[in-house]
Amino acid sequence: MRTAGQSVANTIYQVNRLYEASFYLDLYRSCVDDTARRSRPAATGRLHDDPGEITLTDVTFRYPGQDTPAVDGVSCTFRRGEVIALVGENGSGKSTLAKLVTGLYLPDSGTVAWDGVDIASVDQRELHDRVAVVFQGPLRWPMHAENNVRIGRIERPDPGGARLAEAAARSGTDGVVAELPDGWATVLSREFQGGRDLSGGQWQRISVARGLYRDAPS
Repeated sequence: MRTAGQSVANTIYQVNRLYEASFYLDLYRSCVDDTARRSRPAATGRLHDDPGEITLTDVTFRYPGQDTPAVDGVSCTFRRGEVIALVGENGSGKSTLAKLVTGLYLPDSGTVAWDGVDIASVDQRELHDRVAVVFQGPLRWPMHAENNVRIGRIERPDPGGARLAEAAARSGTDGVVAELPDGWATVLSREFQGGRDLSGGQWQRISVARGLYRDAPS
């Protein structure tokens, strides 16, 4: 009876483990399905020039696990040279819409077209090479101040530093760098010896300089 009781206990324990493992299997399957649904299709389109017009047609986007779409049925047109302000309450989808326009996100339905070319059909690297985005919460890279700006397009040749200086002057970053103990060579992180951190506004200036240095058409 003692042996039988132990066998029954072991069986119940293994059944319980199998039941718990099924949750991980369901999660894995849902992640695989969601990844397949959101993966970019093979590139079949080409961007022939810098976009003169970006058109959104009935665009809808829903974050994974959310019932309510962040962007629902939006249609609008942006033309080169225009200054567009997206105004709305927190969580209304402004940042999401900006990411859809620039191709950082692909819509669940509808199309985002640059000069008539659906960007979902364009090679991701070709698309992102034409985009510069400055968000409210900039990335704070733990590296030299100079590389924090140059990382916007690190492969860009600038042997004399003229382009770096121009981006810094236009964004006001030159004033931030002037206050750093080692200027452009100052590491912007307190995790390193001699490193310095910046205020939120100063990081914003670095981020704007990064976008200007990237010099992208969109």
